[in-house]
Amino acid sequence: NEGNFAADVKYSAGGVEAFVAAYDDGDISDYTATKVGGQFKSGPHKISGQYEMIDTGTNEPTVLFLGYQMKMGKNTFALQYADADPDVNGVDNTTYVALGVIHKFSKMTRLFAGYRDTSDIESVVTVGLRKDFK
Repeated sequence: NEGNFAADVKYSAGGVEAFVAAYDDGDISDYTATKVGGQFKSGPHKISGQYEMIDTGTNEPTVLFLGYQMKMGKNTFALQYADADPDVNGVDNTTYVALGVIHKFSKMTRLFAGYRDTSDIESVVTVGLRKDFK
Protein backbone atom coordinates (compact mmCIF):
# COMPACT_ATOMS: atom_id res chain seq x y z
CA ASN A 1 0.00 0.00 0.00
CA GLU A 2 1.40 3.36 -1.05
CA GLY A 3 -0.94 5.41 1.15
CA ASN A 4 -3.69 5.70 -1.44
CA PHE A 5 -7.31 5.71 -0.29
CA ALA A 6 -10.88 6.12 -1.48
CA ALA A 7 -13.90 7.03 0.63
CA ASP A 8 -17.50 8.02 0.09
CA VAL A 9 -20.53 8.97 2.16
CA LYS A 10 -24.14 9.02 1.03
CA TYR A 11 -27.17 10.50 2.80
CA SER A 12 -30.75 9.76 1.83
CA ALA A 13 -33.98 10.95 3.44
CA GLY A 14 -37.35 11.37 1.81
CA GLY A 15 -36.83 12.85 -1.63
CA VAL A 16 -33.30 14.10 -0.92
CA GLU A 17 -30.01 12.34 -1.62
CA ALA A 18 -26.53 13.79 -1.14
CA PHE A 19 -23.07 12.30 -1.47
CA VAL A 20 -19.38 13.09 -1.29
CA ALA A 21 -16.58 10.88 -2.60
CA ALA A 22 -12.82 11.34 -2.42
CA TYR A 23 -9.75 9.61 -3.80
CA ASP A 24 -6.07 10.22 -3.10
CA ASP A 25 -3.30 8.39 -4.94
CA GLY A 26 -1.04 8.70 -1.90
CA ASP A 27 2.66 8.31 -2.63
CA ILE A 28 2.02 6.89 -6.12
CA SER A 29 1.32 10.32 -7.66
CA ASP A 30 -0.07 13.77 -6.88
CA TYR A 31 -3.53 12.78 -8.17
CA THR A 32 -6.55 13.53 -5.96
CA ALA A 33 -10.24 13.74 -6.81
CA THR A 34 -13.33 14.87 -4.93
CA LYS A 35 -16.95 14.66 -6.05
CA VAL A 36 -20.01 16.15 -4.33
CA GLY A 37 -23.57 15.93 -5.51
CA GLY A 38 -27.13 15.07 -4.87
CA GLN A 39 -30.66 15.02 -6.10
CA PHE A 40 -34.08 16.14 -5.02
CA LYS A 41 -37.31 14.36 -5.98
CA SER A 42 -40.78 15.84 -5.62
CA GLY A 43 -43.75 14.26 -7.35
CA PRO A 44 -42.91 13.80 -11.03
CA HIS A 45 -39.83 16.07 -10.82
CA LYS A 46 -36.20 15.16 -10.16
CA ILE A 47 -33.33 17.66 -10.02
CA SER A 48 -29.74 16.46 -9.77
CA GLY A 49 -26.34 18.06 -9.58
CA GLN A 50 -22.73 17.04 -9.26
CA TYR A 51 -19.40 18.87 -9.01
CA GLU A 52 -16.03 17.18 -9.49
CA MET A 53 -12.64 18.60 -8.54
CA ILE A 54 -9.42 16.92 -9.61
CA ASP A 55 -5.82 17.79 -8.82
CA THR A 56 -3.26 16.08 -11.04
CA GLY A 57 -0.32 17.89 -9.51
CA THR A 58 -0.03 19.89 -12.74
CA ASN A 59 -3.55 21.24 -13.23
CA GLU A 60 -6.92 21.25 -11.44
CA PRO A 61 -9.78 20.42 -13.83
CA THR A 62 -13.40 20.67 -12.68
CA VAL A 63 -16.72 19.35 -13.96
CA LEU A 64 -20.21 20.68 -13.17
CA PHE A 65 -23.29 18.63 -14.08
CA LEU A 66 -26.95 19.63 -13.67
CA GLY A 67 -29.97 17.56 -14.65
CA TYR A 68 -33.75 17.72 -14.57
CA GLN A 69 -36.27 14.94 -15.23
CA MET A 70 -40.04 15.00 -15.31
CA LYS A 71 -42.28 11.94 -15.49
CA MET A 72 -45.53 12.35 -17.36
CA GLY A 73 -47.55 9.18 -17.83
CA LYS A 74 -45.36 6.60 -19.56
CA ASN A 75 -42.84 9.28 -20.60
CA THR A 76 -39.80 10.70 -18.83
CA PHE A 77 -38.46 13.98 -20.21
CA ALA A 78 -34.88 14.97 -19.43
CA LEU A 79 -32.72 18.09 -19.71
CA GLN A 80 -29.00 18.07 -18.85
CA TYR A 81 -26.19 20.61 -18.75
CA ALA A 82 -22.50 20.10 -18.07
CA ASP A 83 -19.40 22.28 -18.06
CA ALA A 84 -15.89 20.83 -17.92
CA ASP A 85 -12.94 23.14 -17.26
CA PRO A 86 -9.66 21.36 -18.10
CA ASP A 87 -7.58 24.08 -16.34
CA VAL A 88 -5.10 24.11 -19.22
CA ASN A 89 -3.91 27.38 -20.75
CA GLY A 90 -5.30 27.86 -24.25
CA VAL A 91 -7.93 25.11 -23.88
CA ASP A 92 -11.55 26.22 -23.65
CA ASN A 93 -14.17 24.72 -21.37
CA THR A 94 -16.33 22.01 -22.89
CA THR A 95 -20.07 22.45 -22.33
CA TYR A 96 -22.95 20.28 -23.36
CA VAL A 97 -26.71 20.47 -23.31
CA ALA A 98 -28.92 17.45 -23.87
CA LEU A 99 -32.67 16.95 -24.26
CA GLY A 100 -34.31 13.55 -24.27
CA VAL A 101 -37.39 11.45 -23.74
CA ILE A 102 -37.89 7.85 -22.65
CA HIS A 103 -41.21 6.15 -23.39
CA LYS A 104 -41.94 3.06 -21.31
CA PHE A 105 -43.93 0.50 -23.29
CA SER A 106 -43.71 -1.98 -20.40
CA LYS A 107 -41.43 -2.84 -17.47
CA MET A 108 -39.09 -4.52 -19.94
CA THR A 109 -39.29 -2.36 -23.09
CA ARG A 110 -38.42 1.31 -23.58
CA LEU A 111 -38.01 3.63 -26.55
CA PHE A 112 -35.65 6.58 -26.15
CA ALA A 113 -34.72 9.61 -28.23
CA GLY A 114 -32.43 12.51 -27.54
CA TYR A 115 -30.36 15.39 -28.83
CA ARG A 116 -26.99 16.53 -27.46
CA ASP A 117 -24.90 19.55 -28.41
CA THR A 118 -21.31 19.62 -27.14
CA SER A 119 -19.66 23.06 -27.40
CA ASP A 120 -18.52 23.56 -30.98
CA ILE A 121 -17.43 19.92 -31.22
CA GLU A 122 -20.49 17.95 -32.26
CA SER A 123 -24.24 17.57 -32.18
CA VAL A 124 -25.74 14.10 -31.85
CA VAL A 125 -29.24 12.69 -32.31
CA THR A 126 -29.95 9.34 -30.66
CA VAL A 127 -32.91 7.00 -31.08
CA GLY A 128 -33.07 3.51 -29.66
CA LEU A 129 -35.10 0.69 -28.23
CA ARG A 130 -34.17 -1.11 -25.02
CA LYS A 131 -35.48 -4.59 -24.28
CA ASP A 132 -34.61 -6.25 -20.96
CA PHE A 133 -34.54 -10.04 -20.77
CA LYS A 134 -35.06 -11.79 -17.46
